[in-house]
Amino acid sequence: CSGSSMLSTTLKDRDVAHLPPIDYRYGWNIAKDEHQIELLDSLLTVGVQMLFTSPNCAPWGNNSRSTPEEECKRRREEETPTLLFIAVACFFQILLNRKYMVENSAYSDIFAKSPLKWLRRAAYHLALLDQCACGGMLEGQYIRKRSHFQGSHQFHHVPVLCRGGHK
Repeated sequence: CSGSSMLSTTLKDRDVAHLPPIDYRYGWNIAKDEHQIELLDSLLTVGVQMLFTSPNCAPWGNNSRSTPEEECKRRREEETPTLLFIAVACFFQILLNRKYMVENSAYSDIFAKSPLKWLRRAAYHLALLDQCACGGMLEGQYIRKRSHFQGSHQFHHVPVLCRGGHK
């Protein structure tokens, strides 16, 4: 659920204390109860000041709207245990007066049609960021991805939109 792990890499490069990325690539599956228990224990005992998560966007993004209904439903159901855990972890952050941030594709259905929708019962803030506007490139081409952020706090530096002028 760490996306590209770029946040962890940047924090490491800047010598900022952080926990390791939690993702399939690193042996984690937060749909599993035993992993959830271990992660909640860390969240509570280590004192994570900012929980950043970037759950799988494939079943929820704009492209999913053209997926056959049954296939879309099946893919979304597969993600439900993970998203339910993320919602619970974010609520823990709120209750402990700490911060959370969830990143997904802009205009994703994930914030309205998954367990993350319950986070909108508490105070929340939104921001959009165009990756190309921050210099995001892949194979020499600007990344044409708009990300949507939802969190428990105001985003002072996150809202950055593309002004165009590039391919």
